[in-house]
Amino acid sequence: MSFAFIFLLRNNYFNLFVTYIIILLIAAFNLFESAAVQSSIVYIVDKENPKTANGTNQVSDSLNNLLTPVIAGILYTFIGLQGIIIIDLVTYVISMAIWMFFPARIFNKEFENEKMRENRWSWNQFINNLNDGFKFIFARKGLTLLVFLFAIANFLNNLAVVLITPLMLSIGNSTQLGIVQTFGGIGMFIGSFIATLHKSDTSYTKTIKSCILSASVFLLLIGIRASFITVSLYRMLFLLFIPISNVAAGTLWQLKTPKELQGRVYTARSMIIRCIMPVAYLIVGPITDVGFKNILTVDNRFIDFIKNLLGVSALNYRLVFILSGITLFIVTYSFFKNKSLSDIDKLPDYAK
Repeated sequence: MSFAFIFLLRNNYFNLFVTYIIILLIAAFNLFESAAVQSSIVYIVDKENPKTANGTNQVSDSLNNLLTPVIAGILYTFIGLQGIIIIDLVTYVISMAIWMFFPARIFNKEFENEKMRENRWSWNQFINNLNDGFKFIFARKGLTLLVFLFAIANFLNNLAVVLITPLMLSIGNSTQLGIVQTFGGIGMFIGSFIATLHKSDTSYTKTIKSCILSASVFLLLIGIRASFITVSLYRMLFLLFIPISNVAAGTLWQLKTPKELQGRVYTARSMIIRCIMPVAYLIVGPITDVGFKNILTVDNRFIDFIKNLLGVSALNYRLVFILSGITLFIVTYSFFKNKSLSDIDKLPDYAK
């Protein structure tokens, strides 16, 4: 992709449509990469250590989200877009060189046999493998509930995440927006660090439940006041719980999934969880700029009460945070009332 970027830039073919295509391809390749990385963890680490490995990945991702925009902005001033793309290409070559020397012996005999059986690729085989992932999930009610819980949580979180920019530009300025984004990155880093280092006998499902419920409360609180300070603080606390729940859920999936199905199950659950994200991006604009704006102009006692209670500044945006937080809390609490979800920890561990 870096070569394609450089070619398009040097030949003046770079435009918005091409950007969309490249981003689409990058997202597709990233899904393959994520599936490979996640499915390889159970081969690389002991059964007792996947949580630490997943936490380390979260720390890396949070640092990437926190530092990359700052470093890219500084580098762009001095070397431009082509220079940044060249750096991206060089880092890719270095990572591939490291991978070439990665000891293949860490993957056990079972993995090598599986690879030999699937050496010949075909479209039918690809569909069958994908179906294996879906069948494994839907054959277990607890895992089915877990994947749909995260799909709903992802949808509600993304409704709110998209709105942080217009919210802050409505009640503050671009500098304050940057500070809010930085605080969010700090929250994710702290949460990732806690997830990596914290040793607890608490079940993974209890960790997931407590973290999502806590995150939903802070998601609601983001919209309570049109204040730069409260938005910064509550967004940081909201994002602090996200990596902890992700690490617990990722580790749970790795332990409860047979090694030979790790990649297929990860791909299947990623499709379910992420397929609803574009819907959130599509509807959030009309909801805030048309739906809530029109509702807030209605002469009604209840609407007047809401305005007096919360204030009118950027209220159409803040209502999305409040309603998303309330909905996420209710959905999470309701899902965990089902014993099948709470008892996932009792399923047999395949990663040994």
